Amino acid sequence: MATVRVTEVVVAPPSLGDLKGKTITVFLSSSRGVKVADQMTFFATSWIYGSNIGVTEIGRTGMRAAELRQLVIDARLEAQHEELETRLRRAVLVVSGQVITTFRTERKDLPGTDEGVEWWEAELWVASVEKGSPPRDLHIFYPVGGDREWGPVPKSHPGQLGVWLLGPLSEPDAEEQEPDRRRRPAKTTRDQMLMALDPLDYQAISALSHVRELLRRTTKG
Repeated sequence: MATVRVTEVVVAPPSLGDLKGKTITVFLSSSRGVKVADQMTFFATSWIYGSNIGVTEIGRTGMRAAELRQLVIDARLEAQHEELETRLRRAVLVVSGQVITTFRTERKDLPGTDEGVEWWEAELWVASVEKGSPPRDLHIFYPVGGDREWGPVPKSHPGQLGVWLLGPLSEPDAEEQEPDRRRRPAKTTRDQMLMALDPLDYQAISALSHVRELLRRTTKG
């Protein structure tokens, strides 16, 4: 084992608080090449979280923390791009526009109502269609309240600008099917209840060019 004074944190769970300047215990995978006063960056997993913090080493590097932090940021951004590509492939409709008005829906028997969910509709003015064919009168459904699982589902408010990736109304934990690329997407109708289910299904209007680029990538793929 080694006692290590933390000078920089590249990434760590928020529950650990600010580790900078603290001394922790590292259960080394090997003591070979480790000397007192050495400086290195450890990759570690949890071991002891309490009055004292102990972690188990799973790797180490001599790379500077700033360089490693940038690599982590780049990796996370690429992972987010891949997740957004997946959402774009699954979306029935991708549009940019502005919310005109919102109101509580009169439709009954919608998911989550027994968990305290109230369903609302947002009437959307469509500025551009990036995928699919929207109905003339496009409404987006979204839940308010309910259990914790409903919290991350994107909400709407009058005047909101953005890009929406829409699919059939469903529960957050419902299994989504990959679309069949061989079939031509059907035109959406007013009777279809569409929603942005995942936090990535709503993007700021400034992300429109990025969404278009990812859509080109998904088309080529």
